[in-house]
Amino acid sequence: ELGVPAHDCLAGSQEQVQSIVERNPELSTARFLVPPAERPKVYVVGGALLSPEGYTATAENSVALQMSPDWIGVPFRPSNASVAYTQVGFMREELMVLNVGG
Repeated sequence: ELGVPAHDCLAGSQEQVQSIVERNPELSTARFLVPPAERPKVYVVGGALLSPEGYTATAENSVALQMSPDWIGVPFRPSNASVAYTQVGFMREELMVLNVGG
């Protein structure tokens, strides 16, 4: 946790909040976190998506996660290919040929 309540929304500006609420009226009572005006207009926070629970994460099947007020996602597929995850225990089947990102 980074101190952001679980149900708060992110937006890059008050104009974006207005646009989001116009397109999604159910968010009219939601609390939006907007960066202060003196902050840089563009910033991207990096993270990583590792393996599903119960599977082994490796350099070949982990992907970069990019987060910013206007976009969150995985911009690239690892090595432009599908990934596979190896089970940690005996109770799960291997996950093969999964497309992630891109």
